[in-house]
Amino acid sequence: LSDEIRTAMGSEESVLQYLSSYGQTVSAENLLFAQGMLKGYVDIFTKYKSLTEENEETSESEVLEDFNDAESAQGSYEEMITHMQQKIESAVYENDYRALDIREMGMLYKQLGFMGSMAKEENYEMPVNINGMLTTVNLKMIHKEEGESKVAISFETMQLGKNEAEFCFEGERLAGYSI
Repeated sequence: LSDEIRTAMGSEESVLQYLSSYGQTVSAENLLFAQGMLKGYVDIFTKYKSLTEENEETSESEVLEDFNDAESAQGSYEEMITHMQQKIESAVYENDYRALDIREMGMLYKQLGFMGSMAKEENYEMPVNINGMLTTVNLKMIHKEEGESKVAISFETMQLGKNEAEFCFEGERLAGYSI
């Protein structure tokens, strides 16, 4: 990574680590997206709802129903992201927005694309309504060749704070923790 990119983006080490750990290209654009995402995915979904004026709840339960294997999970998640991107495109062409709104919508569109690419690494960020509050649940699935697999789930709410759980499947044994 060149010093110019690091300096220009003012990137923290955590942002670089985030991109590297998920096999994403370390480019100026991806640094910007990852930096915004590490600040909070809730902002992305909140902006999406306000900019597209979408009143329907994102049907995360329908998406989660397809989380039976990697292929169906990725397909369902990518379908959700594509739907959201199409709504943004429609909103841009159907409404009279200021240039600033269109630029923000363009950034949101690209952030959603970045989230879609994270699905290839089986890292999903799902919008969820918990007691009337929008939050996101991060679901990470990790498969290892030795037969061990892990599932990590995390979310944060004002009432409950940060919650994390990790479960490890090894052979016939399931172990895990929650904090």
